[in-house]
Amino acid sequence: MGMIQINMYSKNLSCFTDITLITPIENSLFNSQEIYKSDHKYKILWLLHGGNFDKNVWVNYTNLSRYIKDRDVIVVCPNGLNSDFANQPYFADGYNFADFYFDELMPYIYYFFPISRDPKNNFLAGYSMGAAACWMYGLQHPELFGGIAPLGSLPKNYSYLRPYSNLTNYEFQKTVSQNPSKFPSGYGKKDSGIHIKEINMISKYNSVTDFLNSPEHTYDRLDEALKKGNIPPVYLASDIGESNYKDIVEFKEYVEKADRKINIKFDFSNKNKNGYDFCDYVLPRMLNFFEV
Repeated sequence: MGMIQINMYSKNLSCFTDITLITPIENSLFNSQEIYKSDHKYKILWLLHGGNFDKNVWVNYTNLSRYIKDRDVIVVCPNGLNSDFANQPYFADGYNFADFYFDELMPYIYYFFPISRDPKNNFLAGYSMGAAACWMYGLQHPELFGGIAPLGSLPKNYSYLRPYSNLTNYEFQKTVSQNPSKFPSGYGKKDSGIHIKEINMISKYNSVTDFLNSPEHTYDRLDEALKKGNIPPVYLASDIGESNYKDIVEFKEYVEKADRKINIKFDFSNKNKNGYDFCDYVLPRMLNFFEV
């Protein structure tokens, strides 16, 4: 197993950022010109971490390096902080992670490493916050990926905001502040009230309508993609607790009743693990699904 640490400047993030590459081959081989002279191109797994963690969590808390040892794949783990891997134009000088991912990170990795650009050899996975980004990226640019694996997250559904769609971002913030418990949370227990991170996510758009029409409202984006039949294969594993099991069942029924079918593997085989223990359990199953 090899590990390569990259520190690069991003104009979209307005700062330097760190990326980790995990490879099935030793680092010394990357110092040899032979690997670049070869016509062989590795498959790639873009792997996104969960909230309150960073890129190192996959090495520190799972056996990922062992799982890819004999596989023809290189794993790229970007550091997304707590950005939801979304554009955050009002953070500091601007921290537009989605723009960074598509406009800077992907071209950078393809240029400097022997990795296939073919969409059928590109796979996207993530846990929790990273899983939400999988839905967002995979539905926004299905042409770039041969499969996505949102681990531990269904598409974000804020359809309950439709009655407030005429509100500007300022009006929404004012309305929420008066009675936050009136707005169910998409994080953890719904009746805990809307989370500050969700308020920031919604109010960075000019209006509630703009948010509902954005890539971050992935439930509607999935509905649109299902109608078009334009979705890469999906491996959906979940450690969602019993309190949210109804949501899982309803989502499964919703997808199965869609007019156009998609290749989706529901994996709810283990309910005794959560967090990155759950990720460690599903990683090899996910890799097998992607056939890497």
